Amino acid sequence: MKTAVEWLWENLDVDIRLFTHCKDTFEQAKELEKQQIIDARVNGVCEGIDIGGNPITEDISKNHEIYYNETFNK
Repeated sequence: MKTAVEWLWENLDVDIRLFTHCKDTFEQAKELEKQQIIDARVNGVCEGIDIGGNPITEDISKNHEIYYNETFNK
């Protein structure tokens, strides 16, 4: 699964992606998006629901960073 930031980067014009400052900005945006995803999961787990409103059935002690990596870094 790709994040929105990764999708955007892949769909930018190649000439734009060649600029070093664009790559740095992309990496910063990707890290911010990662933190937002982790924060949303932490908040959902703390409330006992997932984003779809279903009860959490997984082990809530599972590291949220591991979840992110398993979901988005395949």
